[in-house]
Amino acid sequence: MPTTGPSLAFLILILGAVVPGLPSHADGIPASRPASRLPTDRVGQADWEKGEDLLKRIPIPPAPVRSAEEERATFRVDPAYRVELVASEPMIRNPVTFEFDSEGRIWVVEYSGYMRDPAGSGESDPICRVLVLEDSDGDGRADRSTVFLDHLSLPRSLAFVRGGVLIQEPPHLWFCEDTDGDLRCDRKRGVGTLGVAGDPQNSANGLRPGLDNWLHNAFGTRQFQWRDGELVGTETLPRGQFGVDFDDTGRLLTCSGSQPLLGDLIPAEYAVRNPHLREFAFADGNPGVTRNLAAGAGEIYPIRPTPGVRLGARELREDGRLRTYTAACGLCYYDGNQFPPDAQRNVFVPEPAGNLVGRLVLGDGVAPTAKRFYPEEREFLASTDERFRPVCARVGPDGALYVADLYHGILEHTISMVPWLTRQIAERKLDQGNDLGRLWRVVATGRPIHRDTPHLGTATPAELVATLSHPNGWHRRTAQRLLVERASAGALPLLRAQVRPSDPITALHSLWTLEGLAALDAASLQAALESPDDRVRAAGIRLCEREGGGGSLQLVSKYAMDPSPRVRLQVALTAGTFRDPAVFPVLRRVLSQNDGPEFRMAVLSGLEGLELEFLTDWMLRPESRAGDPETITLLARCVLEEGQPGRISDLFRVLLNTSDEHPVPRQALLEALAGFERPVPFALEDEPRGLTTLLTHPDPETRVTATRAATHFTWPGAPRSRP
Repeated sequence: MPTTGPSLAFLILILGAVVPGLPSHADGIPASRPASRLPTDRVGQADWEKGEDLLKRIPIPPAPVRSAEEERATFRVDPAYRVELVASEPMIRNPVTFEFDSEGRIWVVEYSGYMRDPAGSGESDPICRVLVLEDSDGDGRADRSTVFLDHLSLPRSLAFVRGGVLIQEPPHLWFCEDTDGDLRCDRKRGVGTLGVAGDPQNSANGLRPGLDNWLHNAFGTRQFQWRDGELVGTETLPRGQFGVDFDDTGRLLTCSGSQPLLGDLIPAEYAVRNPHLREFAFADGNPGVTRNLAAGAGEIYPIRPTPGVRLGARELREDGRLRTYTAACGLCYYDGNQFPPDAQRNVFVPEPAGNLVGRLVLGDGVAPTAKRFYPEEREFLASTDERFRPVCARVGPDGALYVADLYHGILEHTISMVPWLTRQIAERKLDQGNDLGRLWRVVATGRPIHRDTPHLGTATPAELVATLSHPNGWHRRTAQRLLVERASAGALPLLRAQVRPSDPITALHSLWTLEGLAALDAASLQAALESPDDRVRAAGIRLCEREGGGGSLQLVSKYAMDPSPRVRLQVALTAGTFRDPAVFPVLRRVLSQNDGPEFRMAVLSGLEGLELEFLTDWMLRPESRAGDPETITLLARCVLEEGQPGRISDLFRVLLNTSDEHPVPRQALLEALAGFERPVPFALEDEPRGLTTLLTHPDPETRVTATRAATHFTWPGAPRSRP
């Protein structure tokens, strides 16, 4: 995924990592850090030079180090909200992410080793910490800070698991325990890896628990569960860059520099199951995973010039302000209960390069799109302080929105530093004030806020089950996690009773809690399948795949013509788990709805090894002749990716059986063959007459495409130079 300007820079900021124990330079720079590369090596032209010319004409305000209260005076927030300080230095410094534990305490991951000077000196020095903030008097302000673990090198993720905390210090994953209850780690052991060392642009992060009971990551190829004191991983797809969250149905959301909101239209567990599809689908922009949901909502409106960007001419307006997101990170789907109703389905996106937090509204459906919440020249929260670096947002137990402010002068990483930025750092003293940082809370004015300590860690199973109906998503997610961790058999009847409540979100959490407890039963799934809410029906079909789910092809096929696209999409995904030609009629019925490209991906994801058979079956159908040639092209490309000469020869026989009467499927097959590029032509055992007969076809388009395709194959007697 290409990155530009601060999207690259901040990615490096939050993803950069150092392997403890690797050889380092004398000044602490990690030896494995990539060499500096000029901007022209990345973009083909020195656009940063144009940015330098632009900024010569624009007065750049100073960026003095401000106290927390002075910084707060620089904020412009939506008038319906207010900003409160939760913690600042010396209590915390350079927070990059944070999480709330079951008692409502805030666990902060600090990033103090990042860019302390333009050279990035000391980047691998173990000066970072994980600490715990407490508010003992309930006034909303942290008054106690305990260092849980220190001497870390650029950590960036943590997750609460049974018995302790997982902490990511790339590439290491540590399991850390507090055995005496003093909030200090007294036992640490390595349990796995996450992220890479020495290449901070390409390092995973996250460890965010999803509705499906897995810990998900951005930019990583693994997701995890904590089972019986050990880390269990499974393959997934890299999505986004920094930051992971989920909507109410468990859809994974992330962001990527200039793309403030990416989302999975189909769960990645399905997208990875067909290796033939993976070979090309993601290079071509898979419409099912990591969809850009905010393609038309990328414009932002900082309230000050934003000079600290490398590719200034590409990203700055004529007045020196960023025109679009370029360092989107640490996004937050709002599922709390303190904000007014218009905040539901909102996504808050920190943009540290623009010194603001954006606000998007996410639509509904299987392929939602997002739009800006505000008109032009308005943002949810913006600052005139260049050092305001919002990098992560979370909904707290009180329903307010919390924002981590790295509060740092230098944004670009040293491997992307250009001369005019270096001069700015020196002239405006942006390398001063390195060990500062703030945590802010944004509260809706005129609405109640409850700061009572949640105490979910000591709640009974019955109380936790009841909490699955809480109007605040943090409470629901935490209760689900604790129920799964405790594996309390006494909770099962209560959970099963909640699968058919009036609230579908409660039903979803109850279903997935049962899944996490390996306690799904036929009655609960049947109740889900009979739900009037399509989100619950879709979850019921998906969970039929789980052990004990009792799912059958006959059961799943009943919903292939469900009125809801969400349900039909899940039918296509679940049908693929049976890996049997008997699913073909079900998949054909789903495709006949023609609901969008994500349906094609859903169908193909479950056809590994059966693509040729389904293609042959599909080509005999009237729908293949009329409309969806892309399905034919994708199926043929999967067959080609198998690389089996016999099956590829069968593909040419399918082509031979096409006719001039129906040119659409023929052209779709030819497009697949023309796109089959290899270092050397693929060797066939016999002449592909289905192709060679088209080299002299009277239709020019057919001839051209057939000629392109012929260059990728060879066979006995094939001419060395084809027409």
